[in-house]
Amino acid sequence: MIRPAAAAEPMGARIGPYELLEEIAQGGMGIVYQARDVRSGRVMALKVMRTDLGGGAEEAAYRFRREVQAGALLRHPHIVPIFDSGVHEHRPYLVMEFVSGGRIDRQFARFLADPRQAVIAIEKVARALHSAHQQGILHRDLKPANVLLDDQGEPRLTDFGLARLPAMDMELTRVGEPLGTPAYMAPEQAAGCHERVGPPTEVWGLGVLLFELVTGIKPFFGENEVRMQQAIRTAEPLEPRAVRLQLDRALENIILKCLRKEPEQRYASAEALADDLHRWLGGKAARPRSPFSLSPASCLLLLPLIAGLLLWINLPRYAAEVSSGTADPVFRQLARGQKVELLPDGELPPWARFATGETSQLRYQPLGLEGFAPSLLELLPRMPTDSYRLTAEVSGHSIEMGEVGICFAHAQERTTAGVDDLFLALTQSLSPQSNRVALVAHRYRKDERRELHRREELLQWSPPASPVTDSWRKLSVEVSTEAIAAHCDGLRIGEVSRRQVVQTLHRLAALEPARQVPTDESLRGALGVYVRSGRGAFRSVTASSGN
Repeated sequence: MIRPAAAAEPMGARIGPYELLEEIAQGGMGIVYQARDVRSGRVMALKVMRTDLGGGAEEAAYRFRREVQAGALLRHPHIVPIFDSGVHEHRPYLVMEFVSGGRIDRQFARFLADPRQAVIAIEKVARALHSAHQQGILHRDLKPANVLLDDQGEPRLTDFGLARLPAMDMELTRVGEPLGTPAYMAPEQAAGCHERVGPPTEVWGLGVLLFELVTGIKPFFGENEVRMQQAIRTAEPLEPRAVRLQLDRALENIILKCLRKEPEQRYASAEALADDLHRWLGGKAARPRSPFSLSPASCLLLLPLIAGLLLWINLPRYAAEVSSGTADPVFRQLARGQKVELLPDGELPPWARFATGETSQLRYQPLGLEGFAPSLLELLPRMPTDSYRLTAEVSGHSIEMGEVGICFAHAQERTTAGVDDLFLALTQSLSPQSNRVALVAHRYRKDERRELHRREELLQWSPPASPVTDSWRKLSVEVSTEAIAAHCDGLRIGEVSRRQVVQTLHRLAALEPARQVPTDESLRGALGVYVRSGRGAFRSVTASSGN
């Protein structure tokens, strides 16, 4: 559960002998501050239990004790050490080394540009985890927020608040309840099978992290936690090379071995994964073996049978069935320059997800979406190429000034202030008095205190036709390496340079330092449909690579 932001302590206040300098982050149980030890002058990271937990305070205090006890057992250069702990006004706190580089996912651009750097980082995290496993400690909450980077770019594993320790009997959840962060849980973890959670479960989490660092997206998708956990338990992951076509196949094999459904089919330990990553870095490509490995002699005996089966099976149909439920066929079609329909027969693709704003209604044939805040439905998680085209027919209704359209280049980041969304949209006004089409850059965030929505129009045009209300209008954008061109009902309405678009996104993102500055790579972000202050309907939504 994501809690609203808690009231922070005033800067300059003291917790024990530590003076608070700056709030760094908030989690479900605690707030982390940069603090100074008034005795030595040393800058540390201090985590203190939140004040708004109510009935959950006992569980939170237990997690703090768990993390302190784990810290007493763990000594590894890639694990953040705990130096001190105490209680302040009935709230436990602990003091850790201050790691200045922030979360690992704040540097996605670095890892996307050089997958070797991602492999180096995950190898080191894997060896840190193996060190914990040797002490009988399971982390159980691997995610980007718990892997920090120091000022040298070295990864540091932190937050053992959900860890399973050998000397502690109390469990944090009942049997059958999942424990962890949904997007990074292994199937046995998502199913609440705590007795099956072990080192291979942590290997799964490392595989998700590595997948995300080298592709920029997660291997499974779901518009909510329930759908996410269902996808993890039943669907096959995206293939990394379907997202990043130039990714080394041997590295893809390593990642996919981490993401096998059965724990026995993954790497048996985090050390085994680290060793394979080390071999890959050295140019000795790892080739994970199938769990049903056969000897050469057995293969020779089976050749006649295999040949007969290949003549009988319709291989293209079979391959499509095996791949159903994943984005792999779509990405391969896009990579070949083919057009793909993003709403075949009005059904959502399995990786579709809602983002931003409030979405209160979903209908099929045609797809309908409504909301007052900017509301997106992602239909494709990421484009595999720099040049592409997105097209849709849109219609809508609004009693106020509203918009309906298509959105693209969507990127999302969780900051200390909330979930931050950055995206582009080609929109048609829903006002009965307006007929305007506009290409707009958006930044949106909503938390319990305020709603932040900033936008800059890149171009606008009023077509010589009736407003879109109660009629259908065809919108399309063409994204190339040089420019973005917008079309309405087959007419080219304008073009803006790619550099100008990136600069606009940069301005919107730089309004607050928590937001990562977008790069040209960000225009490959998610594609989908958009509505604000009204109701929108969509049909014939298609995408294609190239122009």
